Amino acid sequence: MDRAAPAAFDPHPKVIGQIMRALLLGVVFFLLAGCGPRYETRYIYTPPADSPQTRQCLQNCEFQRQQCLVIADNNQQLCELQAENEAFRCEAESRYYYERCLNRNPDQPERCRYPRAFCPRRTCWRNDGRCDDLYRSCYTSCGGSIRGETVCTANCEEAPPPVTTPP
Repeated sequence: MDRAAPAAFDPHPKVIGQIMRALLLGVVFFLLAGCGPRYETRYIYTPPADSPQTRQCLQNCEFQRQQCLVIADNNQQLCELQAENEAFRCEAESRYYYERCLNRNPDQPERCRYPRAFCPRRTCWRNDGRCDDLYRSCYTSCGGSIRGETVCTANCEEAPPPVTTPP
């Protein structure tokens, strides 16, 4: 029994409208989110009493931080390679089903869609915030102290005064 191949992805116009509406709302939200003040925490480091042990301890903290950053870089590169492979595979599969549809429907090519735009690419980020957290924890375990200060970095006209965390 010869079964007809399913047509390539052919979304209903209502679905496309819903997708476009969702994208538009996402863009509007993104633009509005950037309008308010932006803050970041800056850290003031007070070193421990100087001794060979504390110098060695702080060197170990920096070494661990550098190792963590190397791992974060490697993870980002791996993610980017995987994302590239996934996108390539999706496009190749789309092309295959499109050509298969054309071969099965040579007199009706309009029934076949090439949905290349529906191959999303994963976004990869370098997640190195954890490295800074580990470094701060190590720094304090060596006897140093850290004071965090929240500062406004953009759109500061609307910003309340900065907040300082206790030592």
